Amino acid sequence: MSTKIIDGKQIAVDIRAELKAEVEKLKAKGIIPGLGVILVGADPASVSYVTAKEKACGEIGIYSDDNHLPAEAWSILLHPYHRLHRLLLSGRGSKKMFDVACCKQYNMC
Repeated sequence: MSTKIIDGKQIAVDIRAELKAEVEKLKAKGIIPGLGVILVGADPASVSYVTAKEKACGEIGIYSDDNHLPAEAWSILLHPYHRLHRLLLSGRGSKKMFDVACCKQYNMC
């Protein structure tokens, strides 16, 4: 078996060019693709990761919605999620109920 050296940076450039073309096709149809991020806390590695994703979104032309929350928000965010998730797992709840409840909880409706 022979070894093949690849150029990872060039592959990334090629992939982003393909994605940009796909994004333009979607936009022409009235579809606005995007990425929503909720960053809880200020962990340097997480901030760096989210920053890189925001840059990538800009490069391919998609909407980026980043929401930075303090570390204390973690328990507030997880409580209703876990409660509703348990309902789903128990069979007493529906996915639609879960989506609507999360939407109302966080004023996303």
